[in-house]
Amino acid sequence: MADRATQGAVEVDDLWEEPDVERVRAVLEPVGAPWWVAAGMAIDLFVGHKTREHHDVDVAILRRDAEFFRRELVDWEIGVAVTWAGIPGESERILQWWEPETPLHERAEAMWCRPRGKNRFVFELLLNRADERTWYFKRDHSITLSLERFGLKTAKGVPLVAPEVVLLHKATSVAFDEEDTQDFHAVLPRMGEFQREWLRESLAHLKADHPWIVDLERE
Repeated sequence: MADRATQGAVEVDDLWEEPDVERVRAVLEPVGAPWWVAAGMAIDLFVGHKTREHHDVDVAILRRDAEFFRRELVDWEIGVAVTWAGIPGESERILQWWEPETPLHERAEAMWCRPRGKNRFVFELLLNRADERTWYFKRDHSITLSLERFGLKTAKGVPLVAPEVVLLHKATSVAFDEEDTQDFHAVLPRMGEFQREWLRESLAHLKADHPWIVDLERE
């Protein structure tokens, strides 16, 4: 299906290259701003092996750095995923192309990225709010974590979002499903005491009846 204009945005096919963290690393490392592999791929990096199939490579960046990434990725098309009224369930496929030197859409939370002239996306940038030292959970800013703990690195130096943060996003998503619980059980035995307690306290604050809380207390 070809891209088509829709109220100032475009509808795109949900087409992605095979997930490749090293390719994404080669693109983003020269940018010079912090980034971290997120979501399911971060789970794989944390446990040290592939746990399941993945649709794409999600990458967390700080919202304050978004315009810097836009200026540096000049050879890339970046589509801001915006929630559009009247199109339930289709918001992730409705993009507004973000050109260099233009302001970031005020409702932007995620951006699909592909090389200019190509029809398949390579990675998705997820915007995170933070000040100089502290990260703020997008669904409740009272839940915080130091930026030092927010990001980890693999033995090979690949940056990733800490598993407790990945799992908090998954646990509180409207799309919460069995794959998220699979990720939780893959990570739980490898989490440290601080990680487990932070996730347990955060879930108890947001959703006291969440099924993962029992397992976190048992650990």
